[in-house]
Amino acid sequence: MRIKVCQVCGKEYDECKSPYIADGYFKWTDVACSPACATQYLVQLEQEQAEPQEAAPKKATKKTKKVASQATSNEEVEAQP
Repeated sequence: MRIKVCQVCGKEYDECKSPYIADGYFKWTDVACSPACATQYLVQLEQEQAEPQEAAPKKATKKTKKVASQATSNEEVEAQP
């Protein structure tokens, strides 16, 4: 048997040898040492997925650069008496 480490509590446990029932099903023994830790793992996972992810800054395109430069020049014109 292969020794695994629980994703929740860090305890070492023996990997279960039972095969997967079907693809797409959650097999708690893949991530946790007990059903209680597996439940906690799923709660943490759901909380992480519910938090808004910081959007990566978008790459400036020619159009956005043009709009940004027009906005700057308009602000300068409005600022002048």
